Amino acid sequence: NSNLVRGLDYYRHTAFEFVTDRLGAQGTVLGGGRYDGLIENLGGSHTPAVGWAAGIERLAMLLPRSVSIKEKIGLVPESPEHMRLAVDLAIALRNGGLEVELLYSGNHRKMPDKLKARGVTSLVFVDKPDRPDVLATLNVKSIRRFPYPLEKRLARILQSGLKVTGHLELVEEYEVEPNFRVDLAILHRP
Repeated sequence: NSNLVRGLDYYRHTAFEFVTDRLGAQGTVLGGGRYDGLIENLGGSHTPAVGWAAGIERLAMLLPRSVSIKEKIGLVPESPEHMRLAVDLAIALRNGGLEVELLYSGNHRKMPDKLKARGVTSLVFVDKPDRPDVLATLNVKSIRRFPYPLEKRLARILQSGLKVTGHLELVEEYEVEPNFRVDLAILHRP
């Protein structure tokens, strides 16, 4: 094709370009070709060769602009006894529009690593302290930061779900014991 112009004269036989009309006048995204005589011209032996180059910035400009990473939460019950509570929370959070992963069996100490391998962006540790007024505590560990803090989203979703029952209260930054705070606590109302 006589309209195909690569800026270097060492190409032999085949030359190619991938061009788009979405980038304006500089629409070449990738180009290359055969340059069998190049090494020989530089004093080396005859070496058949092919090569190409791509403009990473130009490829990036072709991606859809609305590429986003979706938040995915991993619930980690602190012990097997807290699994029922974690399941109930998973249901409430899913009903609130969040994507939630929960492993139903296996070693609880290994769950965080397994959930990370599944691509979760935050871990929420679910516990039930030995206090009659506390139904559950939630501690959040973010793996990837999002513009709106997960703790606030969890509080908003759970608060709307807890209004149905009426006998529960959600408290942020709750002090379970002196010098021990949790991100969220679900309390029994007196």
